[in-house]
Amino acid sequence: MKTDLTPSATLERQGTSARPRPIRLSRLFTERLERDPSTRPFVAWALGGWVGLVCGLAESGLHLGWERFGGRVHDPDLWVNWNLPWLAPLSLAAYLAGLGALVSVVRRVLPRTVMFLAPYALIALGSWSALGAIPGLHPWARWLLVAGLAARLGTRARWDSERFRRFARVSLPYAAGLWLVLFVAYGVWPATRELRTLATGPQPPQGAPNVLLIVLDTVRADNLGLYGYDRATTPNLDTWARRGVRFDQARSTTPFTLGTHASLFTGYLMSQTSARVNAPLDGARRTLAEHLRDRGYATAGFVGNIFYGSAHYGLDRGFLHYHDVPGNITRRVTPREFLRACRLGEYVVTRFERKWRILSPMQRQRLDAGELNREALAWVDRTRPRERPFFLFLNYFDAHTPYSLPGDASQPFSYLTADRLEARMRHLQRSDEHAHRSDTPSDVAVSPELRAEAYAHLRNAYDDGIAWIDRKLDELLHGLEQRGLLENTLVLVTSDHGELLGEHGLIGHGDSLHRQAVHVPLVLLGPEAMNIPRGKAIGRPVSLRDVPATVLDLLDDPETGRFPGRSLRRFWTHAEGATADDEPVLSEMEHMHWLPRTSPIPAAFGPLWLLTEGRWSYHRQRHETLGTTERLFDLVADPDERRDLAADPAHRATLESLRARFDRADAITPDVSWSGTKPLGPK
Repeated sequence: MKTDLTPSATLERQGTSARPRPIRLSRLFTERLERDPSTRPFVAWALGGWVGLVCGLAESGLHLGWERFGGRVHDPDLWVNWNLPWLAPLSLAAYLAGLGALVSVVRRVLPRTVMFLAPYALIALGSWSALGAIPGLHPWARWLLVAGLAARLGTRARWDSERFRRFARVSLPYAAGLWLVLFVAYGVWPATRELRTLATGPQPPQGAPNVLLIVLDTVRADNLGLYGYDRATTPNLDTWARRGVRFDQARSTTPFTLGTHASLFTGYLMSQTSARVNAPLDGARRTLAEHLRDRGYATAGFVGNIFYGSAHYGLDRGFLHYHDVPGNITRRVTPREFLRACRLGEYVVTRFERKWRILSPMQRQRLDAGELNREALAWVDRTRPRERPFFLFLNYFDAHTPYSLPGDASQPFSYLTADRLEARMRHLQRSDEHAHRSDTPSDVAVSPELRAEAYAHLRNAYDDGIAWIDRKLDELLHGLEQRGLLENTLVLVTSDHGELLGEHGLIGHGDSLHRQAVHVPLVLLGPEAMNIPRGKAIGRPVSLRDVPATVLDLLDDPETGRFPGRSLRRFWTHAEGATADDEPVLSEMEHMHWLPRTSPIPAAFGPLWLLTEGRWSYHRQRHETLGTTERLFDLVADPDERRDLAADPAHRATLESLRARFDRADAITPDVSWSGTKPLGPK
């Protein structure tokens, strides 16, 4: 029997009206999706991979362009892996391909509209990651650009379009080729640089001594036993110092890390280099590491200060191996670094680590001295078969805030935890900020007794950090001694700047030129052939900018005059060393424009300069409202610089003499155009 299957007969049997049903918009939408090949399982992840690769290449291009032409270092750059140019496209492609695969797997339980909108979402995420490589781009502007790109390109990036499929197939080999170029240029070639140089580089002089430069970041001379401190913070360094020369009045060139390291490496003042707050040291000035590398030395740096000690600030120049921000270390690629190589991945990994309180070295803001020692000695062991002398640079950061020592570190002086100390210091900071803004009483006001107690706790934690560094410094030197290397090694121990612990109402560094901020330790010991006297103390002021010239002189380098400054060896080899008219011992600090004018910090009101000569310290500032100001202190009678003698008629001749000496100094550039960019992190 023939059955009537017409729509009218069916409706009659169902007892419904023969009137046709309206065609809904959702039905048309579903029918279009049914015809869309992009709903097939393999298409979503393939599309995600293609979008991720292209957007990742764009991100790498933006990053490299800014790095080449921007001239400044921004916060995200400090955590960018050096492998980013080739790693970011792979990372982003993996993220978006994975997202596409996830959509494909669960497509049967998701609304069909999700599959239709997948291209828009993938392009939005890819472009969001790429645009993150533009420093200073406002979040709203970033999202508007993302929305525009997704709306414009999402309609074209569909697999039902023969034109798009053809474009994807044609462009993929070009994108892959570009990635391969980046991989070789920024991956393979830099990763093999150390091996290539050690194998084929210049041959060093026969029997050339090793050089070890140790910088105790933020350690002021006042808190070390060898300078008369009443606490046993540095028993090991005290012992080592008796085997060499100690300089009692060494001065850093600036009160913050980048500036002084630039001077330590080039012999120039910071104002004579490109180094500024957030501006790296460029290649205009040759560094000590570059010079020794070209002399056949194996060169390596191991840095605990992952802010201004980072290679992003140019301090790695000349070092074949530079151990700073994790992920940049030997340019290794770990799963974590792969996942965070693109900006999208960086966002995901950072949020995950914060949620689960997984502290990365970036969040700890340092690499501890124990890790640096292990890596440095391992590097020495690896390069030793090459039979090359080494130049080894270490920066210990454990005496810098926040005071968070490793779990196995003892705390001989403090009993507060790092969190409790930080809470007290935040309360003190809020009290000071309110006092500077208003004359009215505040519920956060701190009494003089509580303030003194907070300063004492701060000093205790600071001394704990110094004691830990002293222990690790001793382990490093003994490690070299056990390997039979120390007897042919020139060792220099110093600091990049000091620290104020409540003196002058200030805490920290980088914003004043008070003695506590620039008076640093300096100890030299070396092989017997260098004739460095044992147990000798030099009382004259000296500058850390003389370190490169000193190293070349002690190595008997044929280009001893390659760096500015004068060798410190003159103080124990020449009679004139005690009376010579040396270059002035100068320190400087730029104008910190971003600070409120109610702040008591001197650098908030203009650039600062300091001339230290004999027992005198002469301060000059180009004050933005008061013009040029001067201050004069007698460091023998008043080491804490509390009594300004500039207006005292009895010291007028001294003031005029120092003023004339300052004005004659060719090195100083009072009209230099200082940077005014707020620093990113610890100085």
